[in-house]
Amino acid sequence: MNCFCRSNQVDLALSILGRILKLGFHINAVTLNNLIDGLCIKGKTDQALRFLDDMGRNGPEPDETTYAIIVKDWEERSCSIDSFTYGIIIDSLCKKGLIPEGLRLHESMSRKGVRPNVVTYTSLIHGLCNAGQMEEALVLLKQMTSRGIQPNIFTYNSLVNCLCNLGQWKDATVLLEKMKAGIEPNVVTYTSIIQGVCNSGQFEEARRLLSYGAK
Repeated sequence: MNCFCRSNQVDLALSILGRILKLGFHINAVTLNNLIDGLCIKGKTDQALRFLDDMGRNGPEPDETTYAIIVKDWEERSCSIDSFTYGIIIDSLCKKGLIPEGLRLHESMSRKGVRPNVVTYTSLIHGLCNAGQMEEALVLLKQMTSRGIQPNIFTYNSLVNCLCNLGQWKDATVLLEKMKAGIEPNVVTYTSIIQGVCNSGQFEEARRLLSYGAK
């Protein structure tokens, strides 16, 4: 199928794919990457994105090459991509642990004048927190608020959980107070902080937080 895609016969490749699936055979990421690349070469980026979405839901799992193909296509054709579409790719990259690639795409969209939204920032912050890169996550938090984009409960919960996992429960409580100025903490927020406080042996503080969170 790679041969058909490269020779600009992607429709024939899609027909073969349909027959393969109909016969009950499984395909791997390499096969779908070839199809996505062929679709991008023909300028059918929307169809390529539908394939990407289908891979995410039904398999095979997209890999680094999958996202590289999509991003390369956008950059080469100077596509006009909106914030929502960028967000889908960035979120997928972060969920796969491809944080540097997600950050590069975030920088690219900013350079092109596409404004990131809270979902995009939260995906990146969550990914950085999962990787233990707290300082970088806090830089993004500062950047998003300076641009007038308010963090949501998921943004704060990712940061609070990461701080507590790093033993920085005092910083987590400071962030909690900042959070309460605009967002009501939920059970996930308090559970993360109380667990972090208990892990540090600060049981009185944990009881105080528990009673506060129960109100």
